[in-house]
Amino acid sequence: MSDLQKLEKLYNDEIKIDDREASYYRGLLRHLLELVLIPEMKRVNPDFSALYSHTYFGGSTFDGLKVGSTDQEFDLNLVFKWNKNACQIVNLGQDPKKKNFGNIMATKPDLSQSETKIVFNDNGVIYISPKKMFDLLKSSVDRVLTNLRGFEYEGEQFTIKRHEFAPVTLKVKSSVSNFEVDLVPSFQYDFRLLPREIIGRVTNLSDMFNMTQETRRFMAISLHRADQKKFELDFHDIERQILYNLGCVKKVIKLLKYMRDEKGGNMEKLWSHLLKTSVMHQVMENKMIGDYWRNDNLPTCFVDAVQRLLDGLKRGNISDIFFPEVNLLQRIKNPEVLKSIIGFLERKLRAFKQYGDILVFFE
Repeated sequence: MSDLQKLEKLYNDEIKIDDREASYYRGLLRHLLELVLIPEMKRVNPDFSALYSHTYFGGSTFDGLKVGSTDQEFDLNLVFKWNKNACQIVNLGQDPKKKNFGNIMATKPDLSQSETKIVFNDNGVIYISPKKMFDLLKSSVDRVLTNLRGFEYEGEQFTIKRHEFAPVTLKVKSSVSNFEVDLVPSFQYDFRLLPREIIGRVTNLSDMFNMTQETRRFMAISLHRADQKKFELDFHDIERQILYNLGCVKKVIKLLKYMRDEKGGNMEKLWSHLLKTSVMHQVMENKMIGDYWRNDNLPTCFVDAVQRLLDGLKRGNISDIFFPEVNLLQRIKNPEVLKSIIGFLERKLRAFKQYGDILVFFE
Protein backbone atom coordinates (compact mmCIF):
# COMPACT_ATOMS: atom_id res chain seq x y z
CA MET A 1 0.00 0.00 0.00
CA SER A 2 1.40 3.43 -0.94
CA ASP A 3 1.75 6.27 1.56
CA LEU A 4 -1.16 8.00 -0.14
CA GLN A 5 -3.35 4.92 0.27
CA LYS A 6 -2.30 4.57 3.91
CA LEU A 7 -3.16 8.19 4.70
CA GLU A 8 -6.47 7.97 2.85
CA LYS A 9 -7.40 4.81 4.77
CA LEU A 10 -6.41 6.36 8.09
CA TYR A 11 -8.37 9.48 7.24
CA ASN A 12 -11.50 7.58 6.23
CA ASP A 13 -11.37 5.14 9.16
CA GLU A 14 -10.35 7.41 12.05
CA ILE A 15 -10.54 11.08 11.15
CA LYS A 16 -13.36 11.79 8.72
CA ILE A 17 -16.65 12.85 10.27
CA ASP A 18 -19.57 10.58 9.48
CA ASP A 19 -21.95 12.59 7.29
CA ARG A 20 -25.06 11.37 9.08
CA GLU A 21 -23.61 12.18 12.49
CA ALA A 22 -22.53 15.64 11.31
CA SER A 23 -25.98 16.35 9.90
CA TYR A 24 -27.65 15.17 13.11
CA TYR A 25 -25.55 17.41 15.37
CA ARG A 26 -25.89 20.45 13.12
CA GLY A 27 -29.66 20.02 13.17
CA LEU A 28 -29.60 19.54 16.93
CA LEU A 29 -27.48 22.67 17.42
CA ARG A 30 -29.72 24.83 15.25
CA HIS A 31 -32.80 23.51 17.07
CA LEU A 32 -31.23 24.40 20.42
CA LEU A 33 -30.26 27.89 19.30
CA GLU A 34 -33.10 28.98 17.07
CA LEU A 35 -36.06 27.34 18.80
CA VAL A 36 -34.97 27.08 22.43
CA LEU A 37 -32.10 29.23 23.65
CA ILE A 38 -31.98 32.51 21.68
CA PRO A 39 -35.77 33.14 21.75
CA GLU A 40 -35.83 32.56 25.50
CA MET A 41 -32.78 34.77 26.09
CA LYS A 42 -34.55 37.55 24.21
CA ARG A 43 -37.72 37.00 26.20
CA VAL A 44 -36.14 37.05 29.65
CA ASN A 45 -33.67 39.87 29.01
CA PRO A 46 -34.86 42.94 27.02
CA ASP A 47 -31.29 44.28 26.85
CA PHE A 48 -30.05 41.12 25.17
CA SER A 49 -33.03 41.27 22.81
CA ALA A 50 -32.18 44.85 21.87
CA LEU A 51 -28.48 44.17 21.33
CA TYR A 52 -28.39 40.69 19.75
CA SER A 53 -27.96 40.63 15.96
CA HIS A 54 -27.15 37.11 14.79
CA THR A 55 -25.05 34.03 15.43
CA TYR A 56 -21.76 33.37 13.63
CA PHE A 57 -20.97 29.69 13.34
CA GLY A 58 -17.22 29.35 13.74
CA GLY A 59 -14.86 26.68 14.98
CA SER A 60 -13.53 23.48 13.46
CA THR A 61 -16.93 21.91 12.80
CA PHE A 62 -18.11 24.69 10.51
CA ASP A 63 -14.63 25.19 9.03
CA GLY A 64 -14.51 21.57 7.89
CA LEU A 65 -11.59 20.84 10.24
CA LYS A 66 -13.29 18.69 12.88
CA VAL A 67 -11.55 15.40 13.68
CA GLY A 68 -13.88 12.44 14.11
CA SER A 69 -11.91 11.00 17.01
CA THR A 70 -12.76 13.95 19.30
CA ASP A 71 -15.97 14.91 21.09
CA GLN A 72 -18.58 17.11 19.45
CA GLU A 73 -18.11 20.80 20.25
CA PHE A 74 -19.20 24.04 18.65
CA ASP A 75 -17.70 27.55 18.81
CA LEU A 76 -20.28 30.26 18.25
CA ASN A 77 -20.02 34.04 18.24
CA LEU A 78 -23.17 35.83 19.35
CA VAL A 79 -22.88 39.02 17.33
CA PHE A 80 -24.15 42.19 19.02
CA LYS A 81 -25.57 45.26 17.28
CA TRP A 82 -23.68 48.55 17.27
CA ASN A 83 -23.85 50.87 14.28
CA LYS A 84 -20.49 50.98 12.50
CA ASN A 85 -20.88 54.74 12.14
CA ALA A 86 -21.19 55.11 15.90
CA CYS A 87 -17.93 53.52 17.01
CA GLN A 88 -14.23 53.51 16.29
CA ILE A 89 -11.42 51.02 16.96
CA VAL A 90 -8.61 52.77 18.81
CA ASN A 91 -5.43 51.91 20.74
CA LEU A 92 -4.80 48.83 18.62
CA GLY A 93 -1.59 47.06 19.58
CA GLN A 94 -0.58 49.40 22.41
CA ASP A 95 0.05 46.42 24.67
CA PRO A 96 3.19 44.69 23.30
CA LYS A 97 1.87 41.34 24.51
CA LYS A 98 -1.52 41.81 22.82
CA LYS A 99 -0.87 43.50 19.49
CA ASN A 100 -4.18 42.22 18.09
CA PHE A 101 -6.31 43.84 20.82
CA GLY A 102 -7.89 47.29 20.70
CA ASN A 103 -10.58 49.40 22.36
CA ILE A 104 -13.90 50.13 20.69
CA MET A 105 -14.79 53.75 21.38
CA ALA A 106 -18.46 54.75 21.26
CA THR A 107 -18.72 57.89 19.16
CA LYS A 108 -22.43 58.77 19.21
CA PRO A 109 -23.58 61.22 21.89
CA ASP A 110 -26.78 59.47 22.95
CA LEU A 111 -26.84 55.80 23.89
CA SER A 112 -29.92 53.67 24.23
CA GLN A 113 -30.74 52.25 27.64
CA SER A 114 -29.54 48.83 26.54
CA GLU A 115 -26.31 50.22 25.05
CA THR A 116 -25.44 51.87 28.37
CA LYS A 117 -25.34 48.39 29.92
CA ILE A 118 -22.23 47.40 27.94
CA VAL A 119 -20.05 50.52 28.08
CA PHE A 120 -17.60 52.09 30.53
CA ASN A 121 -16.23 55.59 31.02
CA ASP A 122 -12.48 56.11 31.06
CA ASN A 123 -11.46 59.73 31.69
CA GLY A 124 -14.52 61.03 29.91
CA VAL A 125 -14.24 58.67 26.92
CA ILE A 126 -16.94 56.03 26.46
CA TYR A 127 -15.77 52.58 25.41
CA ILE A 128 -17.65 49.34 24.83
CA SER A 129 -16.78 46.78 27.49
CA PRO A 130 -15.93 43.15 26.60
CA LYS A 131 -16.52 42.17 30.24
CA LYS A 132 -19.97 43.75 30.39
CA MET A 133 -20.94 42.07 27.12
CA PHE A 134 -19.86 38.75 28.55
CA ASP A 135 -21.78 39.38 31.78
CA LEU A 136 -24.91 40.28 29.82
CA LEU A 137 -24.64 37.09 27.78
CA LYS A 138 -24.00 34.94 30.84
CA SER A 139 -26.84 36.43 32.86
CA SER A 140 -29.22 35.93 29.93
CA VAL A 141 -28.24 32.26 29.63
CA ASP A 142 -28.56 31.77 33.39
CA ARG A 143 -32.05 33.26 33.47
CA VAL A 144 -33.13 30.82 30.77
CA LEU A 145 -31.55 27.80 32.41
CA THR A 146 -33.14 28.60 35.78
CA ASN A 147 -36.51 27.56 34.38
CA LEU A 148 -35.55 25.38 31.42
CA ARG A 149 -35.56 21.76 32.50
CA GLY A 150 -34.52 20.53 29.07
CA PHE A 151 -35.72 20.16 25.52
CA GLU A 152 -36.59 17.43 23.06
CA TYR A 153 -35.10 16.77 19.63
CA GLU A 154 -36.05 13.87 17.38
CA GLY A 155 -37.45 11.92 20.30
CA GLU A 156 -34.40 12.46 22.56
CA GLN A 157 -34.68 14.37 25.81
CA PHE A 158 -31.74 16.70 26.50
CA THR A 159 -30.55 18.59 29.57
CA ILE A 160 -28.41 21.76 29.55
CA LYS A 161 -25.88 22.91 32.13
CA ARG A 162 -23.63 25.93 32.01
CA HIS A 163 -19.95 25.83 32.77
CA GLU A 164 -17.99 29.07 32.65
CA PHE A 165 -14.58 29.16 31.05
CA ALA A 166 -13.49 32.18 29.00
CA PRO A 167 -16.67 31.74 26.96
CA VAL A 168 -20.04 30.70 28.30
CA THR A 169 -19.93 26.93 27.83
CA LEU A 170 -23.09 24.84 27.62
CA LYS A 171 -22.93 21.12 28.26
CA VAL A 172 -25.83 19.46 26.44
CA LYS A 173 -26.53 15.78 26.93
CA SER A 174 -29.08 13.01 26.61
CA SER A 175 -28.85 9.35 27.45
CA VAL A 176 -27.00 8.68 24.17
CA SER A 177 -25.66 12.03 22.87
CA ASN A 178 -23.63 14.88 24.31
CA PHE A 179 -21.82 17.96 23.07
CA GLU A 180 -20.53 21.35 24.20
CA VAL A 181 -21.32 24.82 22.88
CA ASP A 182 -19.03 27.80 23.53
CA LEU A 183 -20.80 31.16 23.30
CA VAL A 184 -18.66 34.28 22.88
CA PRO A 185 -20.02 37.84 22.43
CA SER A 186 -18.61 39.82 19.54
CA PHE A 187 -19.16 42.46 16.87
CA GLN A 188 -18.85 41.98 13.11
CA TYR A 189 -17.92 44.76 10.68
CA ASP A 190 -16.48 45.27 7.23
CA PHE A 191 -12.91 46.39 6.71
CA ARG A 192 -13.78 50.09 6.60
CA LEU A 193 -13.80 50.21 10.38
CA LEU A 194 -10.25 48.85 10.66
CA PRO A 195 -7.39 51.13 11.74
CA ARG A 196 -4.95 51.95 8.95
CA GLU A 197 -2.14 49.96 10.57
CA ILE A 198 -3.93 46.69 9.77
CA ILE A 199 -6.30 47.38 6.87
CA GLY A 200 -3.57 47.25 4.21
CA ARG A 201 -2.36 43.84 5.32
CA VAL A 202 -5.78 42.19 5.45
CA THR A 203 -6.80 43.81 2.16
CA ASN A 204 -3.71 42.36 0.48
CA LEU A 205 -4.54 38.91 1.85
CA SER A 206 -8.13 39.25 0.69
CA ASP A 207 -6.96 40.23 -2.78
CA MET A 208 -4.52 37.31 -2.85
CA PHE A 209 -7.33 34.84 -2.18
CA ASN A 210 -9.98 36.54 -4.32
CA MET A 211 -12.40 37.40 -1.53
CA THR A 212 -15.62 39.14 -2.51
CA GLN A 213 -16.49 42.52 -0.99
CA GLU A 214 -19.36 40.89 0.91
CA THR A 215 -16.98 38.56 2.76
CA ARG A 216 -14.37 41.17 3.64
CA ARG A 217 -15.41 41.27 7.27
CA PHE A 218 -13.74 40.94 10.62
CA MET A 219 -14.87 40.30 14.16
CA ALA A 220 -14.09 42.10 17.40
CA ILE A 221 -14.33 39.39 20.02
CA SER A 222 -14.89 39.70 23.75
CA LEU A 223 -12.27 37.60 25.54
CA HIS A 224 -12.71 39.12 28.97
CA ARG A 225 -10.18 36.89 30.70
CA ALA A 226 -7.51 38.02 28.26
CA ASP A 227 -8.55 41.69 28.45
CA GLN A 228 -11.57 43.25 30.16
CA LYS A 229 -11.38 46.52 28.20
CA LYS A 230 -10.12 45.60 24.74
CA PHE A 231 -11.40 43.33 21.99
CA GLU A 232 -9.41 40.81 19.98
CA LEU A 233 -9.59 41.42 16.23
CA ASP A 234 -10.30 38.20 14.37
CA PHE A 235 -10.36 37.50 10.61
CA HIS A 236 -12.11 34.17 10.44
CA ASP A 237 -13.65 34.77 7.01
CA ILE A 238 -10.19 35.30 5.50
CA GLU A 239 -8.93 32.13 7.17
CA ARG A 240 -11.81 30.20 5.64
CA GLN A 241 -11.01 31.62 2.21
CA ILE A 242 -7.31 30.76 2.50
CA LEU A 243 -8.26 27.11 3.02
CA TYR A 244 -11.27 27.06 0.72
CA ASN A 245 -11.44 24.43 -2.02
CA LEU A 246 -7.70 23.83 -1.93
CA GLY A 247 -7.10 20.17 -2.59
CA CYS A 248 -5.83 18.26 0.43
CA VAL A 249 -5.09 21.21 2.73
CA LYS A 250 -7.88 20.47 5.20
CA LYS A 251 -6.86 16.81 5.33
CA VAL A 252 -3.35 17.93 6.24
CA ILE A 253 -4.61 20.03 9.15
CA LYS A 254 -6.81 17.20 10.40
CA LEU A 255 -3.93 14.72 10.13
CA LEU A 256 -1.80 17.06 12.27
CA LYS A 257 -4.59 17.28 14.83
CA TYR A 258 -5.01 13.51 14.84
CA MET A 259 -1.25 13.02 15.31
CA ARG A 260 -1.38 15.43 18.25
CA ASP A 261 -4.37 13.68 19.81
CA GLU A 262 -2.87 10.20 19.38
CA LYS A 263 0.37 11.23 21.08
CA GLY A 264 -1.32 13.24 23.85
CA GLY A 265 0.77 14.60 26.71
CA ASN A 266 2.71 17.75 25.81
CA MET A 267 1.58 17.50 22.20
CA GLU A 268 -1.89 18.51 23.39
CA LYS A 269 -0.44 21.98 24.08
CA LEU A 270 -0.48 22.52 20.30
CA TRP A 271 -3.97 23.97 20.10
CA SER A 272 -5.93 23.75 16.86
CA HIS A 273 -5.53 27.39 15.80
CA LEU A 274 -1.75 27.11 16.09
CA LEU A 275 -1.69 24.06 13.81
CA LYS A 276 -4.03 25.75 11.35
CA THR A 277 -1.88 28.90 11.33
CA SER A 278 1.26 26.91 10.61
CA VAL A 279 -0.46 25.31 7.60
CA MET A 280 -1.84 28.68 6.43
CA HIS A 281 1.75 29.94 6.23
CA GLN A 282 2.50 26.85 4.15
CA VAL A 283 -0.43 27.70 1.86
CA MET A 284 0.81 31.25 1.29
CA GLU A 285 4.33 30.02 0.63
CA ASN A 286 3.04 27.62 -2.03
CA LYS A 287 0.28 29.86 -3.38
CA MET A 288 1.80 30.11 -6.85
CA ILE A 289 2.50 26.37 -7.12
CA GLY A 290 -0.75 25.40 -8.77
CA ASP A 291 -0.67 21.66 -8.20
CA TYR A 292 1.09 21.47 -4.83
CA TRP A 293 -2.09 20.84 -2.84
CA ARG A 294 -3.53 18.28 -5.24
CA ASN A 295 -4.98 15.27 -3.43
CA ASP A 296 -2.45 12.76 -4.73
CA ASN A 297 0.31 14.92 -3.20
CA LEU A 298 -1.12 14.45 0.31
CA PRO A 299 1.91 12.57 1.79
CA THR A 300 4.32 15.29 0.65
CA CYS A 301 2.07 18.08 1.89
CA PHE A 302 1.67 16.37 5.27
CA VAL A 303 5.40 15.73 5.79
CA ASP A 304 6.13 19.31 4.72
CA ALA A 305 3.55 20.50 7.28
CA VAL A 306 5.24 18.51 10.05
CA GLN A 307 8.63 19.94 9.04
CA ARG A 308 7.26 23.49 8.92
CA LEU A 309 5.70 23.05 12.36
CA LEU A 310 8.99 21.71 13.72
CA ASP A 311 10.95 24.59 12.19
CA GLY A 312 8.63 27.11 13.82
CA LEU A 313 8.89 25.41 17.21
CA LYS A 314 12.69 25.29 17.01
CA ARG A 315 12.77 28.93 15.95
CA GLY A 316 10.50 29.75 18.87
CA ASN A 317 8.11 31.69 16.65
CA ILE A 318 4.95 30.85 14.75
CA SER A 319 3.52 34.22 13.83
CA ASP A 320 -0.10 35.22 13.47
CA ILE A 321 -1.17 35.56 9.84
CA PHE A 322 -2.68 39.01 10.30
CA PHE A 323 -0.42 40.38 13.04
CA PRO A 324 3.09 39.08 12.23
CA GLU A 325 4.44 40.71 15.39
CA VAL A 326 2.24 38.35 17.46
CA ASN A 327 4.09 35.11 18.25
CA LEU A 328 1.51 32.44 19.00
CA LEU A 329 4.10 30.34 20.82
CA GLN A 330 4.19 32.88 23.65
CA ARG A 331 1.15 31.04 24.94
CA ILE A 332 3.35 28.03 25.78
CA LYS A 333 5.16 29.25 28.89
CA ASN A 334 7.17 26.15 29.81
CA PRO A 335 10.31 25.68 27.66
CA GLU A 336 10.39 22.00 28.63
CA VAL A 337 7.05 21.53 26.89
CA LEU A 338 8.45 22.93 23.64
CA LYS A 339 11.57 20.82 24.02
CA SER A 340 9.46 17.69 24.43
CA ILE A 341 7.32 18.44 21.37
CA ILE A 342 10.38 19.25 19.26
CA GLY A 343 11.97 15.96 20.28
CA PHE A 344 8.84 14.02 19.35
CA LEU A 345 8.56 15.58 15.89
CA GLU A 346 12.27 15.12 15.21
CA ARG A 347 12.04 11.42 16.09
CA LYS A 348 9.04 10.96 13.84
CA LEU A 349 10.71 12.65 10.88
CA ARG A 350 13.87 10.56 11.38
CA ALA A 351 11.81 7.37 11.57
CA PHE A 352 9.95 8.30 8.39
CA LYS A 353 13.21 8.92 6.52
CA GLN A 354 14.63 5.65 7.84
CA TYR A 355 11.65 3.35 7.26
CA GLY A 356 9.70 5.20 4.59
CA ASP A 357 6.36 4.46 6.23
CA ILE A 358 4.05 7.44 6.63
CA LEU A 359 2.17 5.78 9.48
CA VAL A 360 5.13 6.19 11.85
CA PHE A 361 3.81 9.66 12.59
CA PHE A 362 0.74 8.18 14.26
CA GLU A 363 2.33 5.37 16.28
